[in-house]
Amino acid sequence: MKRLYLALVLFGSLGAGTAEAQSNVLNLTPERTGHAATLLNSGRILITGGVNESATLNSALFYNPVSRQLVPTGSMTSARANHTSTLLPDGRVFIAGGDQGTKLLRTAEIYDPATGLFTQIPRLMKIGRSKHTATLLQDGRVLLVGGKSADLFDPNTPSARPKKASYPTMSST
Repeated sequence: MKRLYLALVLFGSLGAGTAEAQSNVLNLTPERTGHAATLLNSGRILITGGVNESATLNSALFYNPVSRQLVPTGSMTSARANHTSTLLPDGRVFIAGGDQGTKLLRTAEIYDPATGLFTQIPRLMKIGRSKHTATLLQDGRVLLVGGKSADLFDPNTPSARPKKASYPTMSST
């Protein structure tokens, strides 16, 4: 297997010189691809999951663009790659789906930056999804689309229950 190399490239101050360009590359440890990155209200970036040449990861990191530091911040409840990560209006992050190699995940979890905790959502998506889309709607719900169906999650309910999205051509439950 080819060795996976990944670096977080910091845009904006890249120069033409090689030394200057190299100083703007920050290596992720552990290295990863298929991760998600979400800009938080604090200005930090939450980097979750991914995969490297030996495992699917459940680790999470904060990147602080001011200090240019990567700091570990807990672990997701499930290892996942190719998932979505959506900033909610209240500052929490909704993480859904993804995969563990060939296994598609139906699970979702919420990260709370105030506590540093990841919490599994008790309900599952209708189907496992990887490389899907997640769209934050104006009312705070998240629409997940991929595969042959869609799920609508309301993170404001106590159990963040997914509900089948309704479209004119689809029946809803």
